[in-house]
Amino acid sequence: MKKIFALLIGINNYPIASHRLNGCVSDRNAIHDFFEKYSTSNGLDYQPLLLTDEEATRQGIIDGFTHFEKANDGDICLFYYSGHGSQMPAPKEFWQDELDQKCETIVCHDSRIGQGRDLSDKELSYLIWKCSHKKNVHFLAIFDCCHAGTITRDVEVVNRMAEINPTPVFAKNFVGVESYQSHKGRLIPPESDHVTLSASRSYESSVELTLDGKRRGLFTYSLINVMNQSNLSNVSYSALMSKVQTRVHNRIDTQHPQINAQGKASVNQLFLAGTLNTNPFFIIKYNEKKGWILEMGAMHGIHLKSKIQVEHQGKLNNLKIKSIGSAQTIFHTESWMKDFDHQYSIKEISDLHKKLKITFFPQLENPQAKQYIHDLVKDWNVEYVEDTDEADYWMRLTDEGYILTRPNNERPVFKAIPENSGTTANQLSSAEVLFLQNVNKVARWEEVSELSNPLANGVADKELDVSFFQVYDHLDYITVKEEEPMDTNGDAVFQYTCENGVWENPNLRMSVKNISDRTLWIGALFLGEDFVITDAFMPVKEIRAGEEAYPLTTVDQNGYRVSVIPIHLPDELHSWGETEISNQIKIIASATPFSMDAYRQEGLELQAKNASKGASRGMGFAAPQAARPKILSRPSWFTKDIIYKIHRPQEGAAAETGKTLQMYNLTVEGHDSFSAERIQLSSSSIATRSAQRPSIQVALGSDNFQPLHIEGNTRSVQHGLDTIELHNVQGQENVTADNPLKIKLDISLNDNEKIFPFGYDTETKLYYPLGHPDEDTGAIRIEELPDAEEVVTRGFGKSLKIYLQKVVYQKLFNQTFPYPILAIANVDEQQNVTR
Repeated sequence: MKKIFALLIGINNYPIASHRLNGCVSDRNAIHDFFEKYSTSNGLDYQPLLLTDEEATRQGIIDGFTHFEKANDGDICLFYYSGHGSQMPAPKEFWQDELDQKCETIVCHDSRIGQGRDLSDKELSYLIWKCSHKKNVHFLAIFDCCHAGTITRDVEVVNRMAEINPTPVFAKNFVGVESYQSHKGRLIPPESDHVTLSASRSYESSVELTLDGKRRGLFTYSLINVMNQSNLSNVSYSALMSKVQTRVHNRIDTQHPQINAQGKASVNQLFLAGTLNTNPFFIIKYNEKKGWILEMGAMHGIHLKSKIQVEHQGKLNNLKIKSIGSAQTIFHTESWMKDFDHQYSIKEISDLHKKLKITFFPQLENPQAKQYIHDLVKDWNVEYVEDTDEADYWMRLTDEGYILTRPNNERPVFKAIPENSGTTANQLSSAEVLFLQNVNKVARWEEVSELSNPLANGVADKELDVSFFQVYDHLDYITVKEEEPMDTNGDAVFQYTCENGVWENPNLRMSVKNISDRTLWIGALFLGEDFVITDAFMPVKEIRAGEEAYPLTTVDQNGYRVSVIPIHLPDELHSWGETEISNQIKIIASATPFSMDAYRQEGLELQAKNASKGASRGMGFAAPQAARPKILSRPSWFTKDIIYKIHRPQEGAAAETGKTLQMYNLTVEGHDSFSAERIQLSSSSIATRSAQRPSIQVALGSDNFQPLHIEGNTRSVQHGLDTIELHNVQGQENVTADNPLKIKLDISLNDNEKIFPFGYDTETKLYYPLGHPDEDTGAIRIEELPDAEEVVTRGFGKSLKIYLQKVVYQKLFNQTFPYPILAIANVDEQQNVTR
């Protein structure tokens, strides 16, 4: 019997209070439950070793790897870690491999107390090699932690990243160093064949938040959901992670789960070598007390109209639902279901339906008010929950009327509905009805966004070839002169461009080719930021195998069909300081004809921040209903999701010599020998992502550094405006300590908060202060300007960037720390460390 050896680690209760997390043990337990259940269903011998909190010391984890020594050829080894990630100074022997001179680490329970140390990526590579290199085992490592990202914490989101441990560790003290390869002063740790799934890029944060009423890591939660909805016997790691990335992006668009393969392993190999043939969640079995049951229920989207088919004697048969519980469904016994020992595998499941969870914020205390909200939403595709952490969206009543927001965000997702709008025949106010109609559209949009055939994972990549481009130059939106291929894995960012001082929105071109050996009906749905769902750009069409690619098209103002599609970031969102949004294209393919009529919906009018404006329609796609197959060899329908971002910079203005410039809440005082052709506000999170480097908060290494949003509340946007970009500067050398450039921000600060300006040195890869706040006037003194960096926006070349950070300088034990103190660790010949 094939065995799965699992070493599963979860650390919540770190000794240092500020390091403690809430969802890591829950994540570890969820991974354990998943593989335990799958092993039972697939006849595998599951042998787990669980380390929790104080059991997961550095030595405890190292010793835990001996658990894998019991594995034999053909067995599976699984390593899972959920806790803090971090970095440490890399010994010089590793500098050739670590350009930032840092090793990525996991933070063990005892890493930051006494003489404790993290466990580095080099040491983990050795430990995996040690237990597996002499055997033909399949090794999978999963990490839900991060090694970079912002340190900001709030009620909703917590980042799994501890500050960098600055204490140098010498290569001779690395575990297994005697087995590392040495070459001209360089050390190379051994590695064996294995696949690694990680929660984020090395310079990003991975988060935990409240999901389904529990604190969970978003990556692990999404991974388990995708695995539960997949046919794991024929899905590759790449296809699996593509769906996980989509799920994560739908909630946090600054976290990008990653997949890597070492040695002879491949991201295209089957998940756990295709060992898990049977999904326990897609098995109908007989229970002596209840009859035929399925371990899925209302929480999974099953309702009385759901259509479920199983195979019996080579034919597909519909099952009739008898009753539905929260996590279990009971079926009527059909005449052909006579063998109670037989288990039926579900072949088709459709019309799953999950309600959108909303709450009222601030929370209601009056029982009558709670009941009123319950009664108000019961006939809609909406569920009222009392816990704000459990809700998908928050309902609020403001001076402007009813609004709906995402959790911990003050920007309405559609235009406010005024409260005093009279009543209707059913005694609900027109405002309440209109508001719930809009919320229902949001619910529908969310449902379509996650539409997929759980039994068709990996099929889209095998049967469809998708071409995806940003078009920079074209003739009448038909003939392409210049374009750039874009990723279809969620990383694509379509940039606004500036030509001769005029902003131009980006253009998209996409086509889909049937590379299978069968005829497919193909269509696509656009899902826009305004909750529009439309198939107008790619309606369902029959495409035979090998035919020319099916292009995305639209009709221009003259009635001609064109293949270059203009896309944009709506003015209403831009007015809130939003510079980047995510849209989704859902491609749907089926072996039989289908219709997407049921998915179409008009977009909602968006809410501008400062003034009432007309609706700006984004692009969005809709998905078709699943067709009923007559053959069982392949899924009859499948989907492919393409998530792409639209980046639109904020408008800029010129800074003339001696003249004061006012922009938003920012004032740039006139300077007698300095000017800039353009000054504009941007987001450091987008700039650092584009340059693939850690955020400034992580680089500065303290949660005393916090982000800000020049336009106002950081809760209103995902990418706060915290960076000043200067283009075509004249007199850079004239900005000095004696003649500084002074700026003022009209934002509220607490008594213990100041704003500091920082620059970035591309050679040393360090952030450094450019000045300080003036204690008397409150102005920020810029006493030197940094060198220019590449900009995100095409057509602008380079710009000087000033990164503004809010510094909380009186935070620890009521002691005053006026300014951040930077120190360098020095190591003498006797290996003593001083600062």
